[in-house]
Amino acid sequence: MMMFTLRRIASAVIVLWVVMSLVFLLVHVLGDPARATLGEKASSEQLEAFRKQHGLDRPLPERYLRYVGELARLELGASYQDNQQVLSVLATRMPRTALLGAMAISMELLLGLGLGILAALYKDRWFDTGTMAIALLGISMPTFVTGLWFLGGVAFRLGWFPVGGYGVGFLDHVWHGFLPALTLAIAGAATYARIMRGEMIETLRSDYVRTARAKGVGPVRVVFVHGVRNALLPIVTLMG
Repeated sequence: MMMFTLRRIASAVIVLWVVMSLVFLLVHVLGDPARATLGEKASSEQLEAFRKQHGLDRPLPERYLRYVGELARLELGASYQDNQQVLSVLATRMPRTALLGAMAISMELLLGLGLGILAALYKDRWFDTGTMAIALLGISMPTFVTGLWFLGGVAFRLGWFPVGGYGVGFLDHVWHGFLPALTLAIAGAATYARIMRGEMIETLRSDYVRTARAKGVGPVRVVFVHGVRNALLPIVTLMG
């Protein structure tokens, strides 16, 4: 177990080093940060001053070693665009991203698992057919389509949700992030619903479920204790 863990850590370090090196090469070899930042109309004097200010006039190996050293010390430097410290920008935006991700995952699970369970319980009925049709539509539609529909139809025309911004306070943050999170969650919820329906149908047909029913176990306990708990195994893998 120890050797397996060490091998995984070593492979992760190698992958991070390769990605880090590729990012450096893409920025400093295949591109020109000075030209990309100042634009095509910048004069040669402005470009040279920018390169000297940010150490871009130094030899490539020296720049690479400095780049690796700064990353090892978690010194991400300043942005070329607005000269703000990258760590401060990340510290400001990371909580918002984490909140949006947590809301999207929660919506995926609530919608997907709930609809999948109900579709399995009403197998081959109108609810099952309609739910799976909507799930297929949700998987097929890209997020930029559903996002624009929510933004223009629900937020702008109906005025039910804010069009933009982040709000003040936690509940206001959640309110502002509801539609973006729902946009991200639709495709995942549709996938969870289809998988959960199939797993629930197979689980409810199993011998131990029939035995539980024969012993007089209530339908709610059969569904949620024996059915849902065993059907969740592929969902947990998919979440990972």
